[in-house]
This record gives sequence, C-alpha cells and structure tokens, in this order.
Amino acid sequence: MKLSRMKPYKDVPHEVNPEIIALQATALGLPIVQPEVSMMGFVDQFKATISSLNPSVAGIAWGAEEDQAAVHMSMLTPICEELKVKMIFPLKGIGEDANIGAFTQKGFEAIIIVVDTDFLSEDWLGQKVDGNFLKAIRSKSKETGTAVSNIEFHTLVTDAPMFKKRLRIVESRKVKRKGFAVLEIAKAELVEK
Repeated sequence: MKLSRMKPYKDVPHEVNPEIIALQATALGLPIVQPEVSMMGFVDQFKATISSLNPSVAGIAWGAEEDQAAVHMSMLTPICEELKVKMIFPLKGIGEDANIGAFTQKGFEAIIIVVDTDFLSEDWLGQKVDGNFLKAIRSKSKETGTAVSNIEFHTLVTDAPMFKKRLRIVESRKVKRKGFAVLEIAKAELVEK
C-alpha cells in the first residue's frame, strides 16, 4: 500500500500555556525569553527577539522532523543568515516513527496534548507517548493509507534525562478546536523525580 504524504491543510492549534514552557526551562535550569508572537508578524518579531539577545545567541534549534524540516528551513535559514545565527535542525532526516521510538528509549517522557480527530480519538489526550501510542499511529497509518508523519498530533515533554525535576499536570481540560482535540493545561508543577 502506498502511503499518502500530503493531506488537506488544517490550521493546527500550537498554543501551550507559557507558564508550562517556563516550568520546562526551570526543569532544565535554563533562562527563558518568551515574547508574544503572532503569525502575521512572526518574521519581524522573531528578528527583533534574536537581535535583542545577540551576541548571546549562537544558534537556534528547531524541532521540525523529516517532512517538516524543509518548510521550516526555507523560511528560517535566510532570517538566521541575516542575523548571523546558526540554524540547527537536530531531527532533520529523522521520520516521526523513528523519532518516537528513539525518544522513549532514551528516557524522555511526554504526553499527547493535540490530536487530529480525523485519525486519533480525544481519549489519547493526556496519555503518554510510548509503545502503545506508536502502535496506534502505525495502525492508523496502515488503515487510512496516510504516512505516520501526516497523522497530526502534538506532545508536551514532562520529563527528560536533563530535567532536574519532572513536570506534573495538575489541572487540564479537553476542548475541541478546528477539527482537533486539545488538552488545555491550566496548571502544572515541578516535582521530584
């Protein structure tokens, strides 16, 4: 069976409560800068933020996987060249299927926070990214003829080998938005490992 590489575009909800991202930075022991950015003014806002941080920014890592890297690279590389900042795509050339397997084997933990309800049920929201999840998306891939990388879902890292503490979700709710089910996290905390 040939798997489809493209699907109709849906505007995927990407938002995560900024307080949750700040907790991840604290768990890593890293400083964080969180400017408010809109899609309409992204390029100018991105440039202004990086410029305000130079020369302390040597490079920017972008977590786009195999199928998405080219799109992001074409947009970000010229900007980074202009700002004289290195663009890093650590997942370039790695498909989602392989990435998920390596991710869990290396001791990272994440939960599902967004699913495309055309492929996965909202029951996956809040569940761990693990072997069961990998089996589910592989099964959906075969069933629908859609490449695993085109089964849209987003995750939130709750623990990692380099985290000093792990993230625990305290308060959340499931909502539907633009054909997606989203786990809106209102409150989380850092706890001992």
